[in-house]
Amino acid sequence: MDLSTSVKELRLKEITNITYKICRTLDVPLIVEVDMSKKIISKKIAENQQLVVNELMERTQNIYWKIEEKGDDEQMGIFLEELKSRLDSILNNVKLK
Repeated sequence: MDLSTSVKELRLKEITNITYKICRTLDVPLIVEVDMSKKIISKKIAENQQLVVNELMERTQNIYWKIEEKGDDEQMGIFLEELKSRLDSILNNVKLK
């Protein structure tokens, strides 16, 4: 379990505990609020993951253009071969529904 997963679980537990305390005080079930909190956290996580992917793509493009500006064909070939090799191994291991 990595740190981000632990943080997510702690947030969900904290929200659940707060909701439980409110429900107990009001004697009213607040299931909708818990579900909304989970949706909000899930949405935030998805947004953060998208930002990470965008940053990685931007960094890759920046390096590509720096090599292109230098006109170093050998380094460009090495860069593209390494990038393709690593991306292929990652993308081939992803199982989509």
